[in-house]
Amino acid sequence: MALSIFKDALKEAFDVFCGNLEESFLAARDIVEHTRAEWARIRGAWSTKRHAMPPAQAWAIIGEENNEPGKLETRRDQLLYQTALSPYLQRRVKDAYNVCRASIGY
Repeated sequence: MALSIFKDALKEAFDVFCGNLEESFLAARDIVEHTRAEWARIRGAWSTKRHAMPPAQAWAIIGEENNEPGKLETRRDQLLYQTALSPYLQRRVKDAYNVCRASIGY
C-alpha cells in the first residue's frame, strides 16, 4: 500500500515536472519565433526601403518604427545598430533559458 502511494506520488510529480518542462520549452520557442519575426521585420524594412531612399533615411525610419526616432541616421549608428542585434538575441535566448530553469525550480 505505501509503495503504491509512493509510486503514484512519484508519477504525479514526474508528470508535473514534464508538464512544466514542456510549457517552458513552448515559452522558449515562442521567444525564439518572436525574435526571428522581429529580425525578419527589420531586415524586410531595410531591403524594401533602402532601394527607394538613401540608406540614412531608411535607417531613420527603421529607428522610428522601433521607437528610437532619428537614432540611425549615420553610418556609425548603422554599424552600432547591427552589432547591437547580437547581444539582443543573446538576451532573448538567456530569457528563454531562465524561463526553463524557473519552471523546474532552479
